[in-house]
Amino acid sequence: MSKNGCTIEDWEGDNPDWIEIYNTTTTNQDLTGYYISDDPDPIDKRKFPYVSMAPLRHLLLFASEKDSTDGTEYH
Repeated sequence: MSKNGCTIEDWEGDNPDWIEIYNTTTTNQDLTGYYISDDPDPIDKRKFPYVSMAPLRHLLLFASEKDSTDGTEYH
């Protein structure tokens, strides 16, 4: 969601843009060590910490400059 004005708030009450990843499989998917970036240079802009996605579940990533994770929110 680009231009998140009011759909989802983070733990500070801000409305940063967000990205949703969905695990379509019936097995856990380990994202640990994978990267996400909004720029091909550097392609390794943000590295996932330990993240395991349960089957048929969503993962919400906030596209903020907070660069934090607490196990429930990923920035």
